[in-house]
Amino acid sequence: MNSTNCTVCREVRKEGANLLGVHICEVCLSSIANVGMDDVKYEYYKCIIKKIWLDYITGMNKINPQIIT
Repeated sequence: MNSTNCTVCREVRKEGANLLGVHICEVCLSSIANVGMDDVKYEYYKCIIKKIWLDYITGMNKINPQIIT
């Protein structure tokens, strides 16, 4: 697998998963899986996942986390 930018942290890491056409690195996947609902990062991850899903269902395959509304 080629190195690619993680959608969540923007780091170049090859290990991870493809979620609806975007790459999420292993570090972020672990962080997402273990974050508590009372953690401030929970809302950030929720917004990222929502943006990935909305882009997927509207046919856009690229994501830019800086434009999350």
